[in-house]
Amino acid sequence: MVNYRKSCRGTNLELDSFKEKIKENQEKIKLNKQLPYLVGNIVEKMKLNKQLRYQLLDRQQVEMSN
Repeated sequence: MVNYRKSCRGTNLELDSFKEKIKENQEKIKLNKQLPYLVGNIVEKMKLNKQLRYQLLDRQQVEMSN
């Protein structure tokens, strides 16, 4: 009977560790599904900032030439 209880405890600990690993992996999957969208948004903003910088430089050059 004692061996059975030890075996059950060991199995329950192993089960708990598996559940924790599953939870961590599900969080990683969720993050990896979101990352492509986040990276796409950052690239779009960087492109916008670059275009705005060029527009401002063009305006400054026009103002300086006048």
